Amino acid sequence: MWLVRALIGALALLSVIVALAPEPAPEPIPGLQLKVLTGRPGAISLSEVRDRDRTAPTAVLNYQLLRSWTPEGGVRPLKLEFGPLPHGGYLGVLYQGSIDDPEHLNDLYLRCSSTDRVKAVAIGGVNTTVTETIVRLDRNWCADGEIYLRLVGGSMRNIGVAPPYSRSPIAYLKQSYLGYVGFFLVAFAGLLGPFFAGGLAARLSTRGLDPVLGGLLGVGAASLLAFYVYACTPIPAPSGLAAPAFFALVALFAWRRAPVLARSVWRAQRGAVMAWFAVGLLVVSILHLASVGAGAWEPAYRFSPAVWSSDHTLPMLLAEVARIGALPQEGLMGGWSLSDRPPLMAGAYLLSADLLRILQLNNDGPYLQPIALGVGGVAASALWAAALYWAVQRAAALGPRIAALAVVAVAATPFALFNTGYTWPKLFGAAFSLAAAAYVFRRRAITTTGEASVFGGLAGLALLSHAASAFFLTPVALVYFAGRLWKSPKAVLVGAAVGLALLATWAAFKALVLPSHDPLLAYALTGHLVLEPTPLLQRLAERYDGLDVISWVRAKLEVASYLLTPAPPPGPLPLERPPSMPAGDLSAKLRFWDFYALSAGNSPLLLLGAVGLIGAFFARQPSIRRMSGRLILATLGCYVLFVTATFLPLFIHQFSYDAILAMALAGIVVAAGRPVGRAFLLVLAAAGAIYTGLVWGLAPLASARTIDLAGVAVTALLLGASLSAGLRPSAGPARAGVLAASIALVSVLSLTLAWRPDVFIVERPPGPPKARNGVCLGTFDQVIQQKDGAWQAFGWAWDVSAAAPVRLVRVFDAGTPLGVADTGQERPDVSAAIPEVSSAKSGWTLGLAARPSRPRAEAILSDGAVCDIGRAAR
Repeated sequence: MWLVRALIGALALLSVIVALAPEPAPEPIPGLQLKVLTGRPGAISLSEVRDRDRTAPTAVLNYQLLRSWTPEGGVRPLKLEFGPLPHGGYLGVLYQGSIDDPEHLNDLYLRCSSTDRVKAVAIGGVNTTVTETIVRLDRNWCADGEIYLRLVGGSMRNIGVAPPYSRSPIAYLKQSYLGYVGFFLVAFAGLLGPFFAGGLAARLSTRGLDPVLGGLLGVGAASLLAFYVYACTPIPAPSGLAAPAFFALVALFAWRRAPVLARSVWRAQRGAVMAWFAVGLLVVSILHLASVGAGAWEPAYRFSPAVWSSDHTLPMLLAEVARIGALPQEGLMGGWSLSDRPPLMAGAYLLSADLLRILQLNNDGPYLQPIALGVGGVAASALWAAALYWAVQRAAALGPRIAALAVVAVAATPFALFNTGYTWPKLFGAAFSLAAAAYVFRRRAITTTGEASVFGGLAGLALLSHAASAFFLTPVALVYFAGRLWKSPKAVLVGAAVGLALLATWAAFKALVLPSHDPLLAYALTGHLVLEPTPLLQRLAERYDGLDVISWVRAKLEVASYLLTPAPPPGPLPLERPPSMPAGDLSAKLRFWDFYALSAGNSPLLLLGAVGLIGAFFARQPSIRRMSGRLILATLGCYVLFVTATFLPLFIHQFSYDAILAMALAGIVVAAGRPVGRAFLLVLAAAGAIYTGLVWGLAPLASARTIDLAGVAVTALLLGASLSAGLRPSAGPARAGVLAASIALVSVLSLTLAWRPDVFIVERPPGPPKARNGVCLGTFDQVIQQKDGAWQAFGWAWDVSAAAPVRLVRVFDAGTPLGVADTGQERPDVSAAIPEVSSAKSGWTLGLAARPSRPRAEAILSDGAVCDIGRAAR
């Protein structure tokens, strides 16, 4: 392990040096010219952009952002370029909008005038916000020509770009893996402080609470307190340094004045902390060893087509608004209120937010704060690993080696990789609810008021992280009550009081500080997202009005099946449905499948669930049978409750993450109790690691904008050293030797970076490539029933290259051809809404004898190419 410690020490030293290094301000490029090739761009100063997470250096805030949207004409096609650019050096580019269009109707790239070869500047998306991406200009690329920066905007999305400028190598390093890892380490330390302090308090309590559970309660309590102090008082932002300073002093005091107590707490927490740290650092390493150029939005697009929306930015947004004293701030998110989501993860951000700002003191403004918070948020999301480790080691009494192997088996799944890096608060909340379930379902459990109060506290913190935990905690509480809690009415009252008291603080905040109409609750229960303050009972009445039993059952069957496949037969009700399977290679299709369902790469979780279910009936040891059975019962209860109560298709990212972890825990408990259990878990972990490494690690590198060579090297070193330490553990040198090795590694890495501080930039073939099967616009609008009982499919399609309606449209049902549609139908609504569609005859219709189960349409273009229009919307 000494080599691992040396590597982490070197990484910490180097990342802090990079973060604190003085950064030269951006400089304008002499002789830069703008050429508008198509359209007329709108212009707005960057300082005027109403932006919730802008990442722009101060020196360029007076630049004009040229974009495809204007107040008069809306979004229109646009093509422009800046140049010529210098050969060599670093180029800073500020852009807005989505560049994640596989057809390249929206694009941002470097163009070589002599060869027409291109290098992508950004291939992700940033919604309506503005983000900086830095590109290295290779002196040998386009040596005999001139380099231009080109923006191409289609007619569907608002995108824009500012004039590029020169950046320094240190500015690039600050936005590389080596710069980001320092943010993670600081944020992890900010959470470790209250975790250790909570363990101390647990050890000192008369109840004899486990220090890991005390640590979880400490993190939750500190996060909640930090949020309320910032949001409800005029405390200035730098005062947030008091929290990490306080916890550092607590730790120092404990080690100096009560070393026996401190060592006992650390021994109890060490395994869980190591699992937590290792998972977090590994996810940061994988996430940032390549880039799509999306800044704080990188987690949403890094593993395309596993793409999700802006949800991961909302906790950090709420934290920053509370930190700068701007509550209430209406209009920041359109019709959304910042209190529409619970506050706990925002509070976790606040524990280290001011420390992260200190790391940016020598930057040209704190423009990296959204990225810093996002990277640091991985430390909060990875807390699930500490909870799972504790649940296996202490609650199930299976020992540290099995606990470590269990964490690896779960961490090796795409579910854990994506959702630990995509820092919305569901996995953070799942850490508390998983610990709560494992605590009350543990082997040799004893019912006391202390146990009930701990359960209530953990459950309350889980719900203050993400409301989806309610679907899991409800059956957990019912099983707990029916099994043994009913025997102690006092414990029931105490546990309920603790949980309700925590939730009451958030209810009071929403009532007195920042109102919310809870649109997400209404959305879950009705399937319709409406931001207007319509009463929930009225929304429910409208949802069920005229809904017969047969339609309800069919809709629920569709909802239930999404957890296993993203493409089940559609039911009769309009629901939010996933997009059609992407047309990319096999790895892209597998990532799409893994993202939406518990299948393909996530099958180890289902396999563990099946083992847990079998063990609930046939495990030899009664304690194992009881624990696994109750976990599986709670998971099934969550599934049934979710299906019956909501109208949300049960994509994996809309299900309760704590139920998924509990299902895995049940299987781990049963498997580890068998003679071959350890080998089974080892095979599961190895298979999952190989699959995820290939499909989610290596395969996305082929389509990334850049590959961070330092990130790749450090990740490989960390994994190799960890594997070596695991296979052949040794005592290693003393602390002085570890420190010397760290300094030596820092020196070597620093010299390497000084020689070539760059990234590998992916180059495309000549010219922006077209879509794999042709370029078109269009939709498969709907399949409706006519009065005579027949059905009609209809939509529209447009051949982009020919600037004309498509030649023909074919309709399929689950791959079976249904016929060729009648094209040339009048669709004036399309041409009015999309200027690029210059003819009103873009519509198509097809009569059908029966309702298809999985209808899909494709268009044939003028050159014979095939273009997928997609599935019917419902």
